[in-house]
Amino acid sequence: MRLFRARCSCSSTHTAFDHLALARTHLAAGEPEGARQETIHALDLFGTISSHRVGDRLTELHDEALPYANSTPATDLRERITHALG
Repeated sequence: MRLFRARCSCSSTHTAFDHLALARTHLAAGEPEGARQETIHALDLFGTISSHRVGDRLTELHDEALPYANSTPATDLRERITHALG
């Protein structure tokens, strides 16, 4: 977590990647609420940058959240990504 905080001064794109990595880690640990929170942070940044790579990672995260689709946080995560990628 210290590394993440140290990188917060970097570009918004790097910070978005950090949030997406944390979201994926939360999903891997079976924590869809944590994944949802990190996704919200990444999506906030995604709205201010133009990055196809971040969009690609969001698409991957959307797919990775499918096994948790029966949980409210994962459903919300997937809906937010769908809306952002329009």
